[in-house]
Amino acid sequence: MSACLRPENLEDALASLSERPYRILAGGTDVYPADAAAVGWGKPGIDHPDTLPILDVSALDALSGIRRFPDRVEIGALVTWTEAIESDLPAWFDGVRLAAREVGGRQIQNRGTLAGNLCNASPAADGVPALLILDAHVRLQSRSGSRELPLVRNKTAPRPSTALAGAPAIPRQRSPLEGFITGNRRTRLRSDELMTAIIIPSPAADARSTFLKLGARRYLVISIAMVAACLELKEGRIRDARLAVGACSEVAQRLKGLEARLQGVPAVEAPDMVRDEDFASLSPIDDVRASASYRRYGAQVLVRRALDALTCSETARRRRLDTPGRSEEAGGRGPGAPGGPEDTGCRALGEPAHPEDAERQAPDAPARSEGAGRQALGAPARSEGAERQALGAPARSEGAERQALGAPARSEDAERQALGAPARSEDAERQALGALARSEGAGRQALGAPARSEGAGRQALGAPARSEGAGRQTLGAPARSEGTGR
Repeated sequence: MSACLRPENLEDALASLSERPYRILAGGTDVYPADAAAVGWGKPGIDHPDTLPILDVSALDALSGIRRFPDRVEIGALVTWTEAIESDLPAWFDGVRLAAREVGGRQIQNRGTLAGNLCNASPAADGVPALLILDAHVRLQSRSGSRELPLVRNKTAPRPSTALAGAPAIPRQRSPLEGFITGNRRTRLRSDELMTAIIIPSPAADARSTFLKLGARRYLVISIAMVAACLELKEGRIRDARLAVGACSEVAQRLKGLEARLQGVPAVEAPDMVRDEDFASLSPIDDVRASASYRRYGAQVLVRRALDALTCSETARRRRLDTPGRSEEAGGRGPGAPGGPEDTGCRALGEPAHPEDAERQAPDAPARSEGAGRQALGAPARSEGAERQALGAPARSEGAERQALGAPARSEDAERQALGAPARSEDAERQALGALARSEGAGRQALGAPARSEGAGRQALGAPARSEGAGRQTLGAPARSEGTGR
């Protein structure tokens, strides 16, 4: 089995990395699935002697916590998605909070880290667009020094910052033209380096952000397209705009052309400013989740929705801020609260609050039926037969449907009439059931009626009555003389 180290201070971790390459383990939510996939395809796994040894950094206190400075916020490399959700950062951090809720289930959010999401460098990494719109940089540290890189290739140089507490006092280099993420699962992290922090320059106090994701289902799904947006508004106009699209190219991209065109535009007009050419730089792929054209279209829709969510009226915003217990400094928002991150992404669009919040608040509440869901979306309710067909199940007979609804079963004639078919005779019904046809007498007895005489029966059929002699001959008896009869 390959070696595994778990240093307790940053200096020891950097010393180990300077001696040989290691596979970094923080939360493990990407490492272990990747190992299972490798073993499944017959490739060496973690326990194979030829694989890189593990360097477990989960005990490094210097990499934990979120620190606020006058000009920036530093997120330690061990900060989890749950910690990001529960942070008290202002409204400009809402986009990251919303993205954090889209990362796996709650167990993954409790273990997975933001830094690990960036180092994994998946094109569908939910954290990348949300941090990209905040001009986030990453700090990479080794024994020989540290450097700060923007998430993607950018001409804007990183802002100055101090070294993370507990790190050696070493020179810092800035690489303004280099981006940390260079492609699908590719980064500029060297084998002797460790990401120690994510650095976010402090936006304006009134900046607000959001994050929207398109997937094949609501939970535990890889993105088809995702969008993050951050706006600064002043007197009803856009003072600054930042927009990023993920899962539509190898590396998430900012929409620089649209950002420039939105400067000074009235906020209410922002969604109408989106054009097809704004997405020309994207290079979406066709795969099992979606076609390239659908991804591109989905990204446009999400951008419009994000702008619509962030440019809501000042009246609505102030009403949210007037809720007791929330202040302007905190953006008047918090996870699970009205006007919180879920409102930015959902309620501003006329949709219910984030479903996960509903589960956190009322775990025992019953789920809505499909009919209720369709009504909530303004669609007519579907019949049971349509629902069964939509689910791939065979349609049920009317009788089965009536029983499912608690109604008494209808007779076959009633069902045939409901279908527009003529009623069948009793004999035809008996034959259909495999029974012999019954005589009229047996039929009358079955109904509790007295048997009819032959004459009455002939009259009922419209035939003339027969004489007694004819009747006796029919029965095989000799005719009687008049005297005998009398």
